[in-house]
Amino acid sequence: EIKNKVCKILHLDLSNLDRFPMRWIKGDTLPHVDTGIDHFRNTYLAYLTDSSGQFVCGEQSYPITKGSAYVFNEGLYHETRHTGTEPRLLFGPMIHHW
Repeated sequence: EIKNKVCKILHLDLSNLDRFPMRWIKGDTLPHVDTGIDHFRNTYLAYLTDSSGQFVCGEQSYPITKGSAYVFNEGLYHETRHTGTEPRLLFGPMIHHW
């Protein structure tokens, strides 16, 4: 059910995948760029729970809320700030190859 909702939000077809990246994260994440073995165009991620704090991508800041989904270009720095100690469930990041 979660997979179907996220796929609809992100406009992705993941029907051929048996597993997809979901993980609990606690605390802030430092600024970083997602990397993969191969070249990719976009990173996809979605928050599956509410959390205090913000997701920061480039120069923009967004609240971390259940159902928030983001697609951003390869090479773009992103981080989270002021997230406290409550764990949050994250789908992704997934990279999309072209």
